[in-house]
Amino acid sequence: MCMKATLQQNIKNRMGQKKLNIRDMERNAGVKRGSFYNIISGRSLNPTLDTLSNLADILDCSVSDLINETPRFNSHTVEKNKENLQTEQHLWNDQLFTNIVHKVLAYLKEKRLNPTFEQVLSFIKETYLFSLKENPNTNIPNERFIEWIIERGI
Repeated sequence: MCMKATLQQNIKNRMGQKKLNIRDMERNAGVKRGSFYNIISGRSLNPTLDTLSNLADILDCSVSDLINETPRFNSHTVEKNKENLQTEQHLWNDQLFTNIVHKVLAYLKEKRLNPTFEQVLSFIKETYLFSLKENPNTNIPNERFIEWIIERGI
């Protein structure tokens, strides 16, 4: 997907998740009417960093989140990680684990979800395995994966 289409799709997805409309977003950001609409509709071919930054602030994300393609997660990947857990020994990264626990709990609280203890442990474990597989040297969990695994598991 081209960057313009990716940007448009990511904005639309985040607007839907947050139940926001363009007019309110423009008003809250203090930008000219039509600024965000022109980006979403494809009329603005080269939005400024300032405009994208305002948009990211309103949507509670980074500019990078808006312009980068969302990684595709699927059940097969998660099941494969579960199988690997049975047979492999995994590195211990206490900082990554702590960050995952905080992010999972924050997301559950933000969405007002009440999973079981076992579900929470599963979310943490799957995110830990996915994060290690994605980058063994990271201390930062993949937040999109956290959202995906929780929405899939609830």
